[in-house]
Amino acid sequence: MCASAELAADKNIITREKTNFRPKTNVTRAEALAILMKSAEIDYASEAYNGSDTADLYSPRTPEWQITLLEGANALGIIDLSAGDGSPEDIFQPNKPATRAQVFEFVVNIDNALSSNSDGGNEEGELQGKIVEKNNGYTQYTSSENDFTVSYPSDMYVAQENEGVIKVQIFSDNDPELGVRGYTVVREVCDTADCTYDELYKAFKESLLDGTGITILKENTVRVDNYDTTLLEYTQDVEGQIFRGYAQVIFTNNQLYALAGISDEPHFSQNQREIQKFLKSLTIHE
Repeated sequence: MCASAELAADKNIITREKTNFRPKTNVTRAEALAILMKSAEIDYASEAYNGSDTADLYSPRTPEWQITLLEGANALGIIDLSAGDGSPEDIFQPNKPATRAQVFEFVVNIDNALSSNSDGGNEEGELQGKIVEKNNGYTQYTSSENDFTVSYPSDMYVAQENEGVIKVQIFSDNDPELGVRGYTVVREVCDTADCTYDELYKAFKESLLDGTGITILKENTVRVDNYDTTLLEYTQDVEGQIFRGYAQVIFTNNQLYALAGISDEPHFSQNQREIQKFLKSLTIHE
């Protein structure tokens, strides 16, 4: 085995019982989850059958270690075996290759599980929101303060959270067909009880245009379901590369939410429908 595998075996993250170590083979979802949980020193076996209502639903062909892993991770809230129809294997699909987005989801939810069992909270800037991948090709993100939820394509990943008014930033890798994409949620809370949408939106727009390379192409404010909202179409120059996108600004409960989605301009036509779906996915928890 290579040095990294030897080190992992020394720390009981992987086993030496199997001699066919294949570093170039794709890691499965179950293997990735097990490695990450062992690296975090989580004893998932002790949690596996604590109040479980899914332990008897597995196929007879499912290895015992996978059942223990999935039941333990489910009990700790790291995965959700109720997020779909069918058996736990149908929902989690343990033998499928793990994607980058799925591994990132595991990391975030493991961090949340560790934080919920510790005396102290996470430091500012650490990922704290809950990420749940659905079976429909989308991932659901709920903020650390549980004040909103959004959905985004599962090939994208959360890259930053809780940096000032920016509550979450979601990015993609550079895809040959879809290019580079980025989604952002901003939230600003008014300090006084008599704030108006016009005041907050004016301040937001000024900060939006201040040295960001953004040019607004279209702007339309309407009133929907007792709250004001503005829809924007814009371009942004990022170090000479032009991006194009949509944004939606919403004012409700004395708070301003701004959602934005951009794509590099050559791929904007392929991505504009997904960007619009992201804007519409916002659920604000009253």
